[in-house]
Amino acid sequence: MISPPPVTEEAVSASRFLRGVLWTDAWVSGAFLLLLVVLAGPVGRFADVPFGVPLGIGLALMPWVVMVVWVVRRVPPAIGGAAAVVAGNLVGVAAIVVVVVAFPDALLARAEWALGAVGLGMLDLAILEWIGMRRAR
Repeated sequence: MISPPPVTEEAVSASRFLRGVLWTDAWVSGAFLLLLVVLAGPVGRFADVPFGVPLGIGLALMPWVVMVVWVVRRVPPAIGGAAAVVAGNLVGVAAIVVVVVAFPDALLARAEWALGAVGLGMLDLAILEWIGMRRAR
């Protein structure tokens, strides 16, 4: 019978790092979900978009938050699931770039700056999650 490899202190530390970054992603995404749903009106006025736009984006975040929580609750976190989270963050960054570059006159400058900050945060999380995956292997 083949026994699993022994659990080393380094493996536990790497798994703890990845888990921490994934929890951060889940909490930040959940906070944005609540912000966009509860404060859809003020966010819409800030970005000069209809009420339904931030509300729809917030509701669209719900399956994302559920998926990230599902991945992080696995012991140890599934590398494939973590890779899907990284890919999702990178797709989100690409979508923000497309919106800001392709439709420069559609948003107010302050909304573009806010989207840029969100995109940078998503990119940071993707990089940290990728590092955590590399360490956990």
